Amino acid sequence: MPIDDLTALGQKMREARKKKDLTQQELSDLSHVSVKQIANIEKGKMNPSYLILKALAKEIDRLASIEEIRAQLFNYIQAVDRIDYELGYSVFAEDSLLDYGSYYYDIFPNMTGRQFIDSCLGDHLNGCKWTHHMYSAMRIDVNVDNGTAGSSTYGHINQIFSPDGKAQATAVKDANPNPGDVLAHQRVRYNDLWERRDGKWVIVKRTVSYDIPYNETIEANAGVNAENSYRGDEYKKDPSYEAFAYGA
Repeated sequence: MPIDDLTALGQKMREARKKKDLTQQELSDLSHVSVKQIANIEKGKMNPSYLILKALAKEIDRLASIEEIRAQLFNYIQAVDRIDYELGYSVFAEDSLLDYGSYYYDIFPNMTGRQFIDSCLGDHLNGCKWTHHMYSAMRIDVNVDNGTAGSSTYGHINQIFSPDGKAQATAVKDANPNPGDVLAHQRVRYNDLWERRDGKWVIVKRTVSYDIPYNETIEANAGVNAENSYRGDEYKKDPSYEAFAYGA
């Protein structure tokens, strides 16, 4: 390989490694390619074999895939809390199958991701004063050779319901909890099967485990008004979208 090509290859390898915040030692430990070989490749001093390049590229691809799946998991909770239908659709494959338990199973025995997003987001907008989803522990395993991945993610869902069932708040300032409102908690695990299709990771199967669901009645307002949070027709006013655009 010509020297100029080796230099360009080394620069691309170094950029890819640094983009994943990996040291040469960390990449060596993951790929089983020596630190000396990685250093010489990045300096353009070594013409690596196909097997070495494959090992390095595979590990970088695996780590990049994990980050892409993390981003898709975030997109899911962003979609359901902000009532962003298109973002929600983008997380699931067209032929995906979802099992969210008895409530949704009674509605859609073989529910697709699109059907779930349509039903769930409609329920959130018309039946809940507000929702808030959070993730905690997660594990993601990726097989880049097959283009498949599996993940299990612990989640905590909070939903506020008013006794009269009226909701339809699009700005959080209109959804402050009042005494008598119900705060529903759900501790869940999202168990997902992923495939890389057209260069993008999407969920092809999701099974939700419900571990600890419980409700409590709000006895008094917290005394702090919620603000700077939007959903539904006004979701693009939410400051998170400005943050995403600034980093794009």
